[in-house]
Order: sequence, then C-alpha cells, then structure tokens
Amino acid sequence: MYNELQKNDWVMTDEIADKVINLPALTEVVDAETDILYVLKPLEVSQFLPLVTNPTGTLPNIALAEAVDLSTVPDYADHGMGDIPTDVEVLYSEGLPIVED
Repeated sequence: MYNELQKNDWVMTDEIADKVINLPALTEVVDAETDILYVLKPLEVSQFLPLVTNPTGTLPNIALAEAVDLSTVPDYADHGMGDIPTDVEVLYSEGLPIVED
C-alpha cells in the first residue's frame, strides 16, 4: 500500500483502498511448506483518510475539542518490548532500503 500511495502522491482513492487486505490481530496462519503455525500481531496501525474536497451535510460541532486540556495527557510509558536487537543488520524500513552514508 505504501508504494501505491507513493505513486498516487499520497492521496487515498477507492482503487487503492480496495487493494487493502486487513488481517486482524491474533489471526492464525500456517506455512504450507513447513506446517509452522504463526499468530499475527500488528506492529503498526495506520489509518488513511480520503481527501474530501466538497463536504456535504452538517459539519460536526468541535466546541468540545477546543476545550480539551492536553496538560492531563500522561507521560510516555515503556512499551515493554525490550531493547533493540544488536546482533542484526536492518536493511529496510517501511519497505524502503536503508542507505548508510
């Protein structure tokens, strides 16, 4: 999907959205060659919203959003995933090759 959005100047279309296959967390899949069972766990969740050029209907009332006090947002909490592995070489990030200078 990253490549499709990049080709379309980062604009979501129905054609691109129709290509998305969403496998929910904890879906079990089996490797057909090795019979190894895998359980899917998403590492990142993204939501792409289509561009609306001419909104129709009644727009939402955002008065409550304007009164939100962000000082009550809690500080960062450790995700519990542990340290970054040091014995591996990262070659790709988000589908793009990492080029070291």
